[in-house]
Amino acid sequence: MERRVDILTGRHVIVATNRSTRPVHTAMPQMQKNAAACGDLDPFLEGHESQTPNESLALRTLSSRANQPGWLLRIVPNRYPAVRSALDDGRETRMKTQSSVGCFGRTAATGVHDVVIECSDHRRHLGELDSTEVARILMAWQRRIQQIATKPEIRAVFVFRNEGAGAGASLPHCHSQILATDFVPPQLGVRMNAGQSDIERSSPSGHSGVHKCAVQQWRDAELQAEERVICRTDHFDVICPWASRTPWQVRFVPVKSCEFTAVSSEALCDLAVLLRQTVRAQAAFSGAFPHNLSLVLPPVNDPHSFLWHLDFLPRVSCYAGFELGADVDILTTAPEAAADDYRREFRPSRNPFAPDTVPSDVVPEGYHWLVSEMNG
Repeated sequence: MERRVDILTGRHVIVATNRSTRPVHTAMPQMQKNAAACGDLDPFLEGHESQTPNESLALRTLSSRANQPGWLLRIVPNRYPAVRSALDDGRETRMKTQSSVGCFGRTAATGVHDVVIECSDHRRHLGELDSTEVARILMAWQRRIQQIATKPEIRAVFVFRNEGAGAGASLPHCHSQILATDFVPPQLGVRMNAGQSDIERSSPSGHSGVHKCAVQQWRDAELQAEERVICRTDHFDVICPWASRTPWQVRFVPVKSCEFTAVSSEALCDLAVLLRQTVRAQAAFSGAFPHNLSLVLPPVNDPHSFLWHLDFLPRVSCYAGFELGADVDILTTAPEAAADDYRREFRPSRNPFAPDTVPSDVVPEGYHWLVSEMNG
């Protein structure tokens, strides 16, 4: 058992592999069984467009109209948003002008909260989608982020995906979410400052040489250590982080430093193949646990402060009293062992990383991206 520190966030984790053998009783299988029976009630199915808010972006047939059948992917406003649009008025807007009083500081939570409906039929798992469909999701994220980032009030954009009730999903249909805020959350500030602090400490005589953010420094150290590296491609390094937050966490880091909105279609297709392979591998060697995906992006007004990255976080166990009280995660599988598990399942001799999709497959002939001016 040992304690580790995440260079990016300063968070502490305890690696306690002995706890993986403790008895656990869970009702999750029944929850998954119940979810399978709700297809007819699914508001995200094709033909159920009236059950969602009007779409802002969709991949549609050339002959179809917005908010009608004939689509492969849709992005709509979240019916139950965590933030309010800057155009909303009333009490939330008035709150923004109010000052803090003693311990009770508050302001309106303003921004954009979207749902990305990832397929038109009732599939529940990312692993059920083919790599072309996964690439389509990544490209939809990219397009919508570009739209949202032009709004003057937006300071930060997050993309996340919750699969399974144990990971926070309220609906089983394959979907992800985009949440943009008018403030920079503290963890982004920590990532920005971590890289600068390390550079200042390590720079001899004030000469820093090539500027590297905290993510790049961490990635370089992991590549040098090797033991937690799952694979490398021309576009991405795939690593189980030294101080993982969950067992079998995987981080995808771009080889080239650029904004997510500038990543090439070829690179996104590569990421789609790697992500799908990772999800299916984890399900094969440990079971299909609920999981989260988290696309971590730097603030909108400081896009080069750190390198964007995508985290895959299986929710093997829930946060209990110690984790919530101490804000320290407990890992029951060491990242080194997790990387071994992935490498064995990937079987590099079969070359699973060769692209099985190309950008031209993402938008089939007869389809196009349709932007709604009203919600765009």
